[in-house]
Parts: sequence; structure tokens; C-alpha cells
Amino acid sequence: MGSLTIIRTKDQLAISTPGAFTALDEVGSATVSTAAVIPSGVSKVVNVQISAVNDGAEETLPVVLFSGNALPGGDTYALGAGMGASNTGNSNYTSFDSDIDVISGNSLTISATSLDAATFSIAVLVTMQ
Repeated sequence: MGSLTIIRTKDQLAISTPGAFTALDEVGSATVSTAAVIPSGVSKVVNVQISAVNDGAEETLPVVLFSGNALPGGDTYALGAGMGASNTGNSNYTSFDSDIDVISGNSLTISATSLDAATFSIAVLVTMQ
């Protein structure tokens, strides 16, 4: 079987308490369940991609949390690239290979926060095999 992906996004994620995670419940403009079911035939997350853009004069360091009963090893975290303060907004993209075990048929929740109070939009794509 080839690779399968799960994407979750959040437009205008407002973090008023730095470090407080919010589950990503969008795919583009559609609202979806925060819990994505791991498809059959896959056992690992092999790549994670994180893209974010802040709303302007804010410093933003995206932190992503993977949680749920699909992760036999427990919660896992990932960092996006930091964005400095700018009046025109900043964007970033991070991609890295991973080796995260997952259990088919179980749920994975993708959440995000920032280490600073900020408003930003974020997309997280996981590729599984």
C-alpha cells in the first residue's frame, strides 16, 4: 500500500494563554472532527509538515501536539519554525521525516499552540505508511 495522509488546519487560531493547546478541527473552510481515524494498512507516521502564518506584529513559535489512542508510545510533539514580529505577517514551512508508531482504526488528534500569545493560521499534514 502507498502513503496515506491526514491534514488538519485552523484559520485564525487565537492563543491568549501561551502553551494552551487547541485541537485543529478544519480542513480548509470545512469543519471536521478533531479526531482523525488512522486508516487500515498503515503503522507509522513517516513525515510531518507544518505551515503557519501569523497575523502581523506578533512573535509566534508553533508547537504541535499529536495525541489519542492511535499513539501506543503516548503523546508526541513537533515544532514549527518561529516567526518574528512584522507588520505584514510572516509565514513558515517545516517538513521532517519521522518514525512515529500508530495503530490503524484508532484516533489521532492534532493540536497546536504558540509559546507567545498570538493569532496565526496553521496547517499540519502527516504522511503514513
